[in-house]
Amino acid sequence: MEQANDEDDSLRIGDICRYYGIGALLAEAEQVSGGYLHQMWLIHTTSGRYALKRLNPEIMARPEARPNYLRSERVARAAAAAGIPAVLAIALQNSPLADIAGSTYMLFEWIEGSMLSPSERDDRHARTIGELLERLHRLQLPDMPSLSWKVYPQSHWEALLERGSRCHMPWSQSFEARRQSLLEWNKLFEDASMQLRHKAAVSHCDLNPRNVLWSSGGRPSIIDWESAGPTHPTLELIDAALSWSERDEGQIDRLAFMAVIEAYAKAGGEAHAPIEAAIYGRMGGMLDWLEYNMRRSMDTVIFGEDEQKLGAEQADFTFASLQTLSANVPVWAEWAAQAFRNGILSRSEWIR
Repeated sequence: MEQANDEDDSLRIGDICRYYGIGALLAEAEQVSGGYLHQMWLIHTTSGRYALKRLNPEIMARPEARPNYLRSERVARAAAAAGIPAVLAIALQNSPLADIAGSTYMLFEWIEGSMLSPSERDDRHARTIGELLERLHRLQLPDMPSLSWKVYPQSHWEALLERGSRCHMPWSQSFEARRQSLLEWNKLFEDASMQLRHKAAVSHCDLNPRNVLWSSGGRPSIIDWESAGPTHPTLELIDAALSWSERDEGQIDRLAFMAVIEAYAKAGGEAHAPIEAAIYGRMGGMLDWLEYNMRRSMDTVIFGEDEQKLGAEQADFTFASLQTLSANVPVWAEWAAQAFRNGILSRSEWIR
């Protein structure tokens, strides 16, 4: 972990301490991983230890950002009230957001736990995630927005690829082959979205291994609820199964993949759409992340050098991930169908 030695950042953290009334700093703030979008510090004060998150300014400049963050915290609080281990932001004046010196922050109590590496994850963790996801999908929240699907037009992708080629971006290599693949994936997602728009559940929407901390005793704590809101339940289940079964070098562990779905089905969860449509539906989030990183890697006005480098790396990585998903849809769909059958059979036997 790195100490926050930038004077401006230190001043803001001090302002946050005063705003929340959490006492004085006992040590320099330590910068820790905040994912691919935000910055995070561990701060130790006279009242305890806290995680301070500074939200990405480009994201917060979007008109929908603040309502989305407020909505997501409503989901997290509903999950916690239902006994789901959700880590909540500290709220003042009915808001989890604090605007200090031109930046927007969220503050959390520090959780003792660790993210599991691919080699540390096993079927027990996969089953726990499946069970938690089924409980999340039972949440009932009024006044949630309807489920929407963001499909980029073909011209948007072509313009980004052409700009990337002019800027000699690493991800623009093999331009023509990637253009055809990208347009094909976009169409597959658009077709899948038509099959997925008739069912929605309220959930975390990003329940991957980076967003779950595990205690030394094996208890999970779910963090980073910023994406929470309406989603298609089967799409999110497939996304979780793939995330929690991924091993080193991107290989998918069949038993762990099936364990997530079997546990979900055994707990009472159902498939609400054709499984292949749900897998292709997963492309939507990947395409959205790809689009953001393509722009991030080229935009010198909004993003700094480190952000641009990260954007280029993530764009290239996401291209490869989309290729892997596209090539494995039939296999993963069969695994998922078998896992649902196994889970439903186990549920029936347990009821008897």
